[in-house]
Amino acid sequence: MVNFVHHFPRLYFTLGPFTKLQKKLVNTYKMTVNFFKPIDNYIKKNVLHKKLFLVSLILVTNTSNAWVYPEHRQIALLAIQHLSPENRALLNKLWSEARKGYEARLTESVIDATQGIKPTQLDFGAWFGISGDHSCSPENMLYNVLQTDWILNVADIAAQLQINIANSKNNAEHTNAVRESDIKLQRADLEYATRAGSNNVHFLLARPEPNTTARKYLLACLNAGTELNALGAYAWFHTSAMLKADKYAKGNLTAEENSALMLSALADEAFALHFLEDSYAAGHIAGTWGNASVRKGTHDYYNERGLEIVTWDGKRQIVLGDSYMRAEDAEFAAAAVQVSLEQLLNVAGGKVPLGYEGTASLVNT
Repeated sequence: MVNFVHHFPRLYFTLGPFTKLQKKLVNTYKMTVNFFKPIDNYIKKNVLHKKLFLVSLILVTNTSNAWVYPEHRQIALLAIQHLSPENRALLNKLWSEARKGYEARLTESVIDATQGIKPTQLDFGAWFGISGDHSCSPENMLYNVLQTDWILNVADIAAQLQINIANSKNNAEHTNAVRESDIKLQRADLEYATRAGSNNVHFLLARPEPNTTARKYLLACLNAGTELNALGAYAWFHTSAMLKADKYAKGNLTAEENSALMLSALADEAFALHFLEDSYAAGHIAGTWGNASVRKGTHDYYNERGLEIVTWDGKRQIVLGDSYMRAEDAEFAAAAVQVSLEQLLNVAGGKVPLGYEGTASLVNT
């Protein structure tokens, strides 16, 4: 049985406590950050960013794992649907700014819950499924979403997979639906298989010791030299999105710059949340150890059969994984995704200023 990080109660994410914590961090580390340079240019130099990573992890993490495209999108839809009316309106506003110039490819509303097979547009929820599995970076994800035709084939295959899984009468039909989808996805996206096997970034880092505390575990996910892992990837890209949202909130850019900046910020956040969602799939919790064949067998077994997990605050839950997601699994992951989105919206809306000063230059990250 394994303990995993449980997101803190919403109280710790409200404006008051979070603002005080951020003010303390900013007062401790007075420094200027260029928000528009690739994050690796400054993350190595600034201890503050690592602390922001840790704050983000503490606030939103719970367990860890991966899902198939339609499951990633379903978790995203739930999280966005659960936002308050105020936050939902703000997210739609940001989405409207980000999609300027790309109205033919991106849906008018931030999500389209009615979308089915053969989509002609993509919503924000689709970005969660495309990130990581069908792209290698937020910039690459945006290129695939906005500039390629094959990505619509991927979305169509994913929608059909969701239907086929729901209509499966037994495990053989379920397995066949997933395998057929994998073959079609490989034909549509020629780099699909090579991305999946390149590293362990979609998996949780194993705890160093049984008595490892939550704080020590989170720091271990971020330490220099640590192998790529889901929570580390989430923290990296979520922090990048937060920095851009803070710059956006200052309101000192042109309309064109604001649109480009928000497009980049939402891409960072979607990419981050793909890995946060990954951390909730059973096979990505248990399948961290051993060689490739052992990991694959462990991954598949627990995704299907389920795994009992214990959160840091002592709550027990059975979780399933890739292609076997139940309603309770989706809600479990969506709660953390919602908190992450709320954090981004609080910064973009000016409720929680980070207190940095950025430059006026704008480059793609």
